[in-house]
This record gives sequence, structure tokens and C-alpha cells, in this order.
Amino acid sequence: MSLVDKIIAYEQGDLSFNETIEFFQELINTGQAWQLQGSYGRTAMWMVEEGYCYLPSDTEEEYETQDA
Repeated sequence: MSLVDKIIAYEQGDLSFNETIEFFQELINTGQAWQLQGSYGRTAMWMVEEGYCYLPSDTEEEYETQDA
């Protein structure tokens, strides 16, 4: 699925929670989360703060350690 298809699916509410996490992790990894409209950046940061996603400079292990 292309990025445009994923954006459409997300905005239509067609992605599962896990698919949404994967979608936002992809947006974070590519930097596109910060280039799209503001709600994408805010949602991406919320997902990072809640431990669902991580910033490219971080690792999943660091987030798991912080949560413990």
C-alpha cells in the first residue's frame, strides 16, 4: 500500500490500532510525520510519549527499559 493509500485509510478510520502504529512509525522514520498537517505530528509525538512508537535516534529497547 502506498503512503497516499495509508493516509486515506487512516483518515477514513480503516486501519486497525496496530496498523495505525505501524503507519505512524513509518511516518516518524521517514520524517514525514513532521511535514504533513499538524495533527499528524501531534499524534506521532503522542504515540512516542505513550511508548507505541519511537524516534529514529532511540531504540525500542530504550523505551522498554524506561517503562519498566
